[in-house]
Amino acid sequence: MNDKTLEVVQTMFAAWESLDMEAVLQNWHEDGYLWSMMNTEKTQGHEKLREHLNRLMSTCTRLNIEVQNYVVNGDTYMCECIDDFDTETGGHGYIPTARVMTVRDGKVDQWRDYYNRATLMAAMGVEEFDPKQGKKLMPEDKKFFVL
Repeated sequence: MNDKTLEVVQTMFAAWESLDMEAVLQNWHEDGYLWSMMNTEKTQGHEKLREHLNRLMSTCTRLNIEVQNYVVNGDTYMCECIDDFDTETGGHGYIPTARVMTVRDGKVDQWRDYYNRATLMAAMGVEEFDPKQGKKLMPEDKKFFVL
């Protein structure tokens, strides 16, 4: 196990849980990226990360990353976790996530998340359109794990 990789990841998680955008970006490599695999493109570089993360962080009042299991192999960290959060509108999300991160030069370089997007959007109070069905996702489509 690479203790430095684990230390960098734990520092990044603490920054996220504090909902401090600047602390998060300080722990992210300047040209690093976040890629939620349910999106078609990754968000890369501090400017784009700030824009993307501000939309997310501005709605959260609390975030806890509950790591269930993890493994570190060199510069790569992989975990099963639950992103447990509250929103300013009273929503609560409990989102099971598989997360893969790589570290470069003491900062997070790549962050890839795998989760159910409909569950996340429902918890955040965002209406989604399902292009495959040609209609909005209904509450019954979004209820799994939303408290």
